[in-house]
Amino acid sequence: MEIKKPNIVLIDGHALMYRSYYAVQFRPMHEGVPLNIVHGFWSTFLQSLRHFDPERIIVTFDTPEPTFRHVADKEYKAQRAETPDDFYPQVPYLEGLLEAFNIPVIKAPGFEADDILGTLAVEAEQKKLNTYILSGDLDLLQLITDKIYLAKFDGKTPYIFDREETIKKLGVPPEQVIDYKAICGDSSDNYKGVPGVGPKGALNLLTTHQTLEDIYAGIDDLPEKLKTKFNDHKDLAFHCQHLAQIKTDVPLEHKIEKHLEKELNWKNGLQYLTDINFNRLYNQTKKMNNYIDQGFNFDQKINTEKIPKNESEDSQMALF
Repeated sequence: MEIKKPNIVLIDGHALMYRSYYAVQFRPMHEGVPLNIVHGFWSTFLQSLRHFDPERIIVTFDTPEPTFRHVADKEYKAQRAETPDDFYPQVPYLEGLLEAFNIPVIKAPGFEADDILGTLAVEAEQKKLNTYILSGDLDLLQLITDKIYLAKFDGKTPYIFDREETIKKLGVPPEQVIDYKAICGDSSDNYKGVPGVGPKGALNLLTTHQTLEDIYAGIDDLPEKLKTKFNDHKDLAFHCQHLAQIKTDVPLEHKIEKHLEKELNWKNGLQYLTDINFNRLYNQTKKMNNYIDQGFNFDQKINTEKIPKNESEDSQMALF
C-alpha cells in the first residue's frame, strides 16, 4: 500500500517495549543493565522514519495507575504474567533516549495508551493528516478510517491495515469491531463476551444486525437458544462493549498541535546513543540524520551499513 502524505506516526510505546524485550535475543549492556528494549525500540523508530517519512512521531505509554477499565472490571487483564525483573530497569534509559531526541511522549493516568492513540488519531484526522498507528494490538482496528491506519513491521516491510484489510482479518469492518469483541470476547484482555457465542456466531449476527443495540432491538427474531443467551447476559454484553471501546476524547494536557511543533534534536540524541555505547545504532541514526538534512526521498532505499547478524534488527525483530 502506498504511504499517504502528509502523515504522522503514533507508537504504542508499551507494546513496543514488550515486543522488543522478547524479540531482541542478544543483550547489549550498559552499567550492568541490559538494554535490549532500548535497542529494539530505537531500531523500530528508525524503520518508521524510513518507511513513513512522517511529519512527526509521537510515543504513548500506559501508566501504573488503574484505568477506568480496571475500575469497571477487576478481572480486566488480570491473567497477564508478571513483568520480568530486568524489564523496568531499562525504562529510564528508553525515556532518556526519547527525551534526548525531543520526541513527544504522552501518558494519561486512568487511561491506556490505546485511548491516547485514539484521541490523537482523531485530532490528526481533523487536521487533515494521515495517521499510522504502530502497534500489534488489533483492538485499534476500530479506529480505522480513510485517514487512520494500523501498521506493524514484519521484518523490513510494514503491513498496513485499512478498511479492506480489517474485514479480511476479522470479518467485520472497523465500525463493528467494538460490538464483535463485545459479543465474542477478548481472551488477551480477559473478558468473555456473551457465553456460548463465538467469533462465527458474532459475525453472523453482525451481518444481519449492524450493532449490539440492533441485536437487542430485534431479539425476538433470534432463534430461541440464542435469544436466551443474549437475554440472560445483556448486562455482560454491554459491559464488554464498554471495555472494548477505545476512547477518542481523553483530556490530554496539550492538543496535537503542540506536539507537532517539536523538532527532533539529533545532536542531543546522538550524544545519548554514544553515552550508552550504542555505536552501531549511532551510525545508522547519524546516516538517517544526514539523509533528512540533504532532503533525500525516503522512497529510495537507504543503504545502511552492513550489520553483523547478531546485531541486526531485521534478523532479530519482526515486531508486532
